[in-house]
Amino acid sequence: MKPSHRQALARALSRRTVLRGAGAAGVAAAGVGVTACSGPDEHNPRLPDPNAQATIAKSAVPEGSGVIVGEFVVTQPEKGEFAAYSAACPHQGCNVTDVVGDTIQCACHGSQFAVADGSMTQGPATTGLTPATVTEDGDELQLTA
Repeated sequence: MKPSHRQALARALSRRTVLRGAGAAGVAAAGVGVTACSGPDEHNPRLPDPNAQATIAKSAVPEGSGVIVGEFVVTQPEKGEFAAYSAACPHQGCNVTDVVGDTIQCACHGSQFAVADGSMTQGPATTGLTPATVTEDGDELQLTA
């Protein structure tokens, strides 16, 4: 016995409804996964590595500016005065990417920090960079978290 047109249509609609529901559930589950894996944020940023260390020649740090070396940003705001900070941006934990003139920049979301003291000069970060220890050793600087 051949099913009626109405019965065949009901089965097709039922199958479509089930598939559509499964697709929506999959999208919802994917969204939950993205949220759960979105990484650190301002309230829970990636913390600076407490064991980080680096060495750099004093001559490699431009006066009035700075450079990124490993997990650090080392600056020379005034001739012969050196400072260092963790390169981890306090907004979401990305490492800062550039030092342009007297500004340390994070390309992830546009935060900027002062070379002189690591303070935040442009958000979205709401705090400055975490200070690191700079020890002068002859012509070199030893950096530690």
